[in-house]
Amino acid sequence: MKKFTLVPLALAALLSACSGGDQQTVQFTNTRGPELIYSYPYLAQQEVPTHAPVVLRFSEALTNSDTELDDSIAVFDESGQAIKVAISTADDGRSLVLTPASTLAPKTRYTIEAQGLTTASGAIRLPGEFTFTTRAATEGPASQVSLADDFNVARMIPDGTTLPIMDFSTLRLQFSQPLDQTSLIYGETLRLETAQGDIIPASVLAQGHYLSIDPMEDLKAGRQYNLVLTEELKSTLGKSLVAGEFAEFPFTPKDSHPREVMVQKAGDSEGSIRSILTGELINAVPVKALLLGEDSLSQQTGDVHAELAFVPNYPEVTPLRIPKGSLLKGTTVKVMINGVVPAGFETGDISVTFVSDANGFLLPNRYSDDEAAPRHIQLYMDLAMTTANAKANGALSQDLLHVELAGTAIVENGVMVINAVGVVEPKALGLETAYGTLSFHMEAYRDQESAPAMELDNEPPVLLSWVP
Repeated sequence: MKKFTLVPLALAALLSACSGGDQQTVQFTNTRGPELIYSYPYLAQQEVPTHAPVVLRFSEALTNSDTELDDSIAVFDESGQAIKVAISTADDGRSLVLTPASTLAPKTRYTIEAQGLTTASGAIRLPGEFTFTTRAATEGPASQVSLADDFNVARMIPDGTTLPIMDFSTLRLQFSQPLDQTSLIYGETLRLETAQGDIIPASVLAQGHYLSIDPMEDLKAGRQYNLVLTEELKSTLGKSLVAGEFAEFPFTPKDSHPREVMVQKAGDSEGSIRSILTGELINAVPVKALLLGEDSLSQQTGDVHAELAFVPNYPEVTPLRIPKGSLLKGTTVKVMINGVVPAGFETGDISVTFVSDANGFLLPNRYSDDEAAPRHIQLYMDLAMTTANAKANGALSQDLLHVELAGTAIVENGVMVINAVGVVEPKALGLETAYGTLSFHMEAYRDQESAPAMELDNEPPVLLSWVP
């Protein structure tokens, strides 16, 4: 692999954008009139966290007053009832943010409808049926944690059709019911094997409805592999797996070579740099919970070494990987019970480590065929959040699987700029599900030859805490 010394012409064409603005005022010249160019959740997105906001970004600034906005857009649940939302704008009216007044219902289909959104040059229309679906509850009665009566694979990412399976892919399975981890024995109840039946060494991560299989070494492009799941896999509801096509799922990974490494910097918000999508501080993760209060926040910074598959071979859907072991570092959080009573200690620096290879895809813009519109990006990550202070481990340290970021990617003045939105829902003190919206912002180093090398964790593990 080589470093990304220059943005290849093919990638520049894919991500073309006109110049102008600083890092948080990226613009493009729209030639098709005002239109939607990005949303979170994106159209028909599944497994949306129940604490997700709705973010819409347009090619031009809205001219509606606050009162007009209240009457122009709404989010409806499955019964057709509008849910209560707080409406705000960001980036001088280019982005519209709808924050639900209460948690969204699990495994529920929501619809966004708008009529009367206007800009200086005309009205904006949303897609005809703009829906998204929330994920199942992580705890509670079977009716809330189960997507179906049978225990089966709801989907796999990548799926091998819309999103190609690459030689560097991590396979992420999402089940209809939470997986009973005691039934998971790699090489027996679950295995990834060659066509000859040899087991592929892999790191296997499981949590709730989610399972990730990350091969220890890259797969061989063009060779057949089989993913095998047996009925001995059980759900926490006592159901045996109905494996269907995954009883033996053959696939042939595609070739990502020659890859190029692009180093991107997740910068400090410096307390004032705000996302063009949400209006919130960039790369800052708020952790909101009754136990911790509403004001806990950790600023994440670091460098991300993204490996892109050879762009000319994947001009429409371009796969990328962020290697396992990548690290972002966050600032300390004071532990305040109910956000008021000091617990007497801080978390210390909060480290966020990629515990498997993260996989992403650069996609055509879903809403606009304007050549200047930004590309969309989806990124799937398995993360470990740990604190420097041992006392805080019980409060925040944990794994977070299948975190999905959805964003935009453009090249401005020869530099790739990514803005994305995602939601994390960690456990607080092991008792309550906290949540935070991540307004992610990354920019490529202009001089890739001088970009920092990937930071490696060379410190051996030490025991910080245990239960009981």
